[in-house]
Amino acid sequence: PPPSNFLTQVARRLQETLSPAFPALSRCRVCEFWAHTRPPSSSLGHHLHFDCDERALDGAVVAAKRAGGKRQAHQTRDAANVRHPVVSVVLYLTSEGGSTIVVDQTPCSLGMSDLTGWKCPPEANRVLGFRGDLLHGVLPCAARGGGRRTTVMFGFWADDVVGGEGGRRG
Repeated sequence: PPPSNFLTQVARRLQETLSPAFPALSRCRVCEFWAHTRPPSSSLGHHLHFDCDERALDGAVVAAKRAGGKRQAHQTRDAANVRHPVVSVVLYLTSEGGSTIVVDQTPCSLGMSDLTGWKCPPEANRVLGFRGDLLHGVLPCAARGGGRRTTVMFGFWADDVVGGEGGRRG
């Protein structure tokens, strides 16, 4: 079907453009997207994290807490049970703020000491794509100018992330 809105059009264009670098991307049928905007005074970056199916993860933690407390809840969040997007994408709308950093650490490789990382400075209309299971975040920076760091993120999934009526489909 034709795209229903502008962001869906952007998502499809990103999928077409990035598929040669990420062949599995062409088989993705679901895309979630969200925006971040940070004022110049918020120059502390954004914590390192993994993109994941948070609803499924939260459900596993709740079930584990009911079964035996907080310690078991953390054990339930093991790497094998965490779902990630096939590809994560950052679309920079402005050139302000800290660089995005991506490292080759996955939940399955936690504790590895030899890491490789990539730094991508913000530049309006720049696109950064990376495997959805990689650790990433935004580096702190010196506040400069008066502009805001504004990005739109896309998570491409092989199947539905949320399911049911709450699903965000692109």
